[in-house]
Amino acid sequence: MSTLANWSYTRTLTLWRKGAKSPTGQFTYSAPENILCSYRIGGSEQYSDATGLSFTPKSIFWTELKLVDGSAYIEPPKFGDKITLGLFTSAPTATASDIRMITIDDATMFGASEKPDYILGV
Repeated sequence: MSTLANWSYTRTLTLWRKGAKSPTGQFTYSAPENILCSYRIGGSEQYSDATGLSFTPKSIFWTELKLVDGSAYIEPPKFGDKITLGLFTSAPTATASDIRMITIDDATMFGASEKPDYILGV
């Protein structure tokens, strides 16, 4: 992320990575990963999801994928992974939603070592 935007990522976002289907046909999910973010709830902007369908996200999250303790950056999420605002330490909650939009913003214009910013829509 650009150091210019570093101050804005003050909230926690929890990510669960989608795994394989269980014998009962339900998807499994990874242990939660808690990362720093900022967010917007609501709005009227239209986006396209991974299948090309237009949708209006109920929430959009901006993040550089940095763990809340600042110790590391995580791998980028994929479509179908679940996210929700807040710090959670167990299985996906009822408030968790599937990621439908992933946008990557290059930040190297602020320096070669700057991490990209990710915009995630659910």
